[in-house]
Amino acid sequence: MKRVSFYTLGCKLNQAESATIAASFRQHGYEIVDFGQRADICFVNTCSVTERAEQKSRQIVRRVIQTMPRAIVVVAGCYCQLHPEVFSQIPGVNLVLGTVNKFDVLNYLAEITKDSTPLQLVNELPDSTPFCNPEVGYFTNHTRAFLKIQEGCDMSCSYCSVPL
Repeated sequence: MKRVSFYTLGCKLNQAESATIAASFRQHGYEIVDFGQRADICFVNTCSVTERAEQKSRQIVRRVIQTMPRAIVVVAGCYCQLHPEVFSQIPGVNLVLGTVNKFDVLNYLAEITKDSTPLQLVNELPDSTPFCNPEVGYFTNHTRAFLKIQEGCDMSCSYCSVPL
């Protein structure tokens, strides 16, 4: 059985989305293991809300590559949506997914080997997307699950790097 681990940075929305993606892996026969344990696939869900969050995202990705050189490294999330080239240029990253693409990670993994050229899939954010809150059923490291109740906002605050 293939093993996958998750590291999620940022907001509660990222936590909820990582739980949804983990549930999808589990439904396809993968074993979910704690981050840091040996895994065939390491999924890092990044954050870009502050410079510190971006720095930590880069550090975690480099740590994964160093500690698990045989694992397929998937980097996804807001930081990838805004600056995919940052992760595509890091040797050892195999798959870079934007916020829209990360839910199709299982489809993309079929095209990836550890030695293949990194695949970068970051689509423009649509003006609107159908809201979907799938059943999770799997949530780790918290006593309560987070429910996704919105997808960004349309306030266009000057300080926000991830508007709707």
